[in-house]
Amino acid sequence: MLHTAVKVRLYPTLEQQTTLSQHFGCALWWWNYALNKSIETYKETDEEC
Repeated sequence: MLHTAVKVRLYPTLEQQTTLSQHFGCALWWWNYALNKSIETYKETDEEC
């Protein structure tokens, strides 16, 4: 099977940049929150979730 790659560059407007930044920031916050909860649970129970 042959795989090909396509490189694409997007140039969002200022409004789109702001919205994307907010979404990425929110996703990063939730990721870190869930990771911290997982670590705390592991420390308390010594079991993987």
